Amino acid sequence: MTDRTAVAAFVIVAGIAAAGLAQTTVVVTPASPHGWAPANVRQDAWVEINDVRPRNGNGSLEFGFVTVTPGQDKADYQLVWDPTDHPTWTLGSLDTLSFEYIRDATSTTAPHFAPVLRLYFYEDAGTPADTTDDTVGVLIWEEAYQAGFSGTIPTDQWISRDVVDSGRFWMYVISGPGGTGVVQNYGLTLADWEANTDPSTGQPPVGQPGDPTPPALGSDTWIVGVNTGVGSGWGDTFSGAVDTVTIGFGGEATRYDFEPAPAAEPGIPALNGTGMVLLTLTLLLTGVLVLRRSC
Repeated sequence: MTDRTAVAAFVIVAGIAAAGLAQTTVVVTPASPHGWAPANVRQDAWVEINDVRPRNGNGSLEFGFVTVTPGQDKADYQLVWDPTDHPTWTLGSLDTLSFEYIRDATSTTAPHFAPVLRLYFYEDAGTPADTTDDTVGVLIWEEAYQAGFSGTIPTDQWISRDVVDSGRFWMYVISGPGGTGVVQNYGLTLADWEANTDPSTGQPPVGQPGDPTPPALGSDTWIVGVNTGVGSGWGDTFSGAVDTVTIGFGGEATRYDFEPAPAAEPGIPALNGTGMVLLTLTLLLTGVLVLRRSC
């Protein structure tokens, strides 16, 4: 193989590799949200994709509130799906979950508050034909409940969190035969919930007296959405942002990058990975890309 051929092959292979990686990233913009949408936005809060705090591109997902009425300081942004469209997206196959967040120093709410990450689940108790025993709920990752937390969120810096393995999650039951509301058990990982076992007791997880009875989750519990947000009941003010929410099942992950608009030069169409490969091939064939034989 000549040096020219070797270099050309390297360029083409690199372009194809880039194409494969590009398929795992989805750019979420106001004009093309790819299923993401605001949720639970109350009167004192807001959420929007903008360029105020750029991260991994030109923007991020901004959250903020100025509390006027207690309890009205909440805003979320979420992606939900029908489990029949993704029957293999379960708690047992979930193998990627991460995000990045920032809390501005201007925030006056308590110093342990920062954006959270949530997973919606659907548990049918092993009886698909009987909906009376079904439970819908949320598993919630919050910085304040993680091992070694100092009590204060660092400010004015982006913080990256990979939470799929060691992250601690608490539960909120939206609907179910065991009641609804918060299950006050803040030390369980996703693996603990999947095993339906609290390591501190060796028994199924429970909350505090008066809490709903949590469902028995398992490897086949459907994950039906991902959510990130702030509030409620935090009080005072908050300003910050989230970016790079990544979730994956069975070795296939999707990274969601929040951008105010696609990153492209004016008048120049944005190229995906395949476009870059074709452009490289065109340059090679027309001689614009000069590959010199090494001495």
